[in-house]
Amino acid sequence: MPAVRGISDFHHTEWKGLGAVFDIKQSSEGYLWLTTSKGVLRFDGVRFQSLAEVTRGAVQDSEIDSVFLSSTGGLWLTTEGAGLVFWKDGHLSTFPDRRCTPTRKLGKILEDSDGTLWVQAAAGLFRLRGSVCEQVNVEHGYPGGFPAGLLLDSAGTLWVKTRTSPLLFLPRGESRFHISNYGEGVSAGYAYLHEAPDGRIWLSDDKGLRPVASKADNKTSAPLQSPPKTASDRSPRFGDFTFASDGSLWAVTGKGVQRFDHVERWRTPVAQEIAPGESFTPREGLSSDAVWKVLVDRECVWVATNSGLDRLRRATLTTIGLPHTQEHEFAVAAGDQSTVWTGNSSLPLTKVAPDGTITTVPGTRQTMGIWRDHAGTIWWAGVGDFRLWRSS
Repeated sequence: MPAVRGISDFHHTEWKGLGAVFDIKQSSEGYLWLTTSKGVLRFDGVRFQSLAEVTRGAVQDSEIDSVFLSSTGGLWLTTEGAGLVFWKDGHLSTFPDRRCTPTRKLGKILEDSDGTLWVQAAAGLFRLRGSVCEQVNVEHGYPGGFPAGLLLDSAGTLWVKTRTSPLLFLPRGESRFHISNYGEGVSAGYAYLHEAPDGRIWLSDDKGLRPVASKADNKTSAPLQSPPKTASDRSPRFGDFTFASDGSLWAVTGKGVQRFDHVERWRTPVAQEIAPGESFTPREGLSSDAVWKVLVDRECVWVATNSGLDRLRRATLTTIGLPHTQEHEFAVAAGDQSTVWTGNSSLPLTKVAPDGTITTVPGTRQTMGIWRDHAGTIWWAGVGDFRLWRSS
């Protein structure tokens, strides 16, 4: 996603009537799959389709609770009473062991490279291999309890944040979890883990939003500062978050969503109130201040709220404010390096830079005409110290 100057450069669209939208996932074809209070929906940017429509009646909407995308192109669907269902190419497979069913609406399923599923279930961390569901326990270095946050990073390492234990990680190919030096602390509810473009692992929980591991091979020795013990008292509460390709960070807050640039410059590993960022809340048009998920793709930012789905699309055109004038007819000529020269009968010769910087040329007023010749020289005619002016 190209760099932008701020949230003001995004065009906002919302879709209501979907119920609360708890999760958004995007398939390789570009479809959005929504887990909502009214069921699972597929969205192509224009129209919403129910699961019954997508599967041509093979799956009934009333039975399905949430949806997860498989790397093989199929859909993992959770039900309230019948466990997991896998749908692909018109064929349904059932996995009725309800232990391998994630918590309703907000629970996660992660698919490993070998097809193993890691399940964030109410009774603990579970693993589904083929048709066999097994609980991960102390034999695997996992202390038990609800896994508040899960992440499978680009190297295949599984990260788990429990509610009362330290952050754990399981490198690909190993059978026992390791304890990270960072990410300690109680997580009263859900915690959120994501990988930044530079490979660092970030955690959002009761202690704030912060990096907890670097891209170093030994992830337990990452030179990161532990968050202050009072961070949760003086930092805003964040929920889920994600990174855009330009390095900006989008986070769910108690009032909407917030966008941060240059998070690598934060003086502490916790997002403080003073961290430079921009908010998008109901005051700016967001459908609700209760936000569950934010997803960034190549073109848009998608926000799931209690009232529906919001889209922030980067505007093709950016508005640049000029000094107020009484006249609305302007002379315009293209300058070098994407600059523009303009003026009118009440605006002197003015140069506008791509970043919005405006420079007025002293000694000019009442612009009558501006022209750029074949050599790239800018000619100006008007009133002032010089009636004819040129810049080359």
